[in-house]
Amino acid sequence: MATFDYKARDKNGEVIGGSLEAASEDVLITKLKEQGLLVIDIKKYREQKVKGTKRSFSFFNRIKPRDLAVFTRQFATLISSGMSLIESLVVLER
Repeated sequence: MATFDYKARDKNGEVIGGSLEAASEDVLITKLKEQGLLVIDIKKYREQKVKGTKRSFSFFNRIKPRDLAVFTRQFATLISSGMSLIESLVVLER
């Protein structure tokens, strides 16, 4: 059996989500229909391995290390000068 994440609408039209185990997507859809839910989206749940997992964040792939270092240095300077977190981010945004 596999675990699936789903989003569905109940009889009141509210979107609810959750995870269920089922043999297939079709079996899951049948289970949810029996509960009076209209399926919006289903995705197979992927378990993350604890050991040996290399995490790749797309955020870090788009920013050059030099640019991140410059941002961090400038941000630290603004914070240490007494400027608030929000003000510092606004200044760096410009």
